[in-house]
Amino acid sequence: MKNKGFTLIELIISIIVIGILAATAIPRFINIDTDAENASLISLKAAIESAINISHKKMVIDGMENDAALTYAESAAFYEGCEWCSFDYGYPVADTLTLKYLVDGIGIVEDDDSFALVEWTKIWAGAVVLITPTDNAKRLANNYPVLIEDNCYVKYTSYDQEPKKPLIEIVACD
Repeated sequence: MKNKGFTLIELIISIIVIGILAATAIPRFINIDTDAENASLISLKAAIESAINISHKKMVIDGMENDAALTYAESAAFYEGCEWCSFDYGYPVADTLTLKYLVDGIGIVEDDDSFALVEWTKIWAGAVVLITPTDNAKRLANNYPVLIEDNCYVKYTSYDQEPKKPLIEIVACD
């Protein structure tokens, strides 16, 4: 009579080999936290793009898309409740007050929002602001908000020298 199948030793060795393969391969597929953070950044980028498109279309309808700088009092009349918003050529300026008003879930470091505005920078032809999950933001001793890790943020660049749509880039989480 001929036996077919595994012996006990072969079965144990097979289980050990499968266990070793699983232990080395699974961590690659279990990076759920980073995947979720990156997905939230993609959603944030889409929300910002939507806010830009809606506000610009509203500016076009009201004939304000060629105004080089529309600030505070003018924008309050344009956007009810947005007394501190700024627009250049119909596009939202990269500043904390404007983006906080236009996009739900964006706030300053101390707010209970999902994302915090950090590191606002004036550049030659506009401004840049970084938007990151609140657990990646802190305030320095001088009260300036900064990133904790130099990744995991959305970079919003607006232009004030020409009618150009703001640039929105994602720097993925590690």
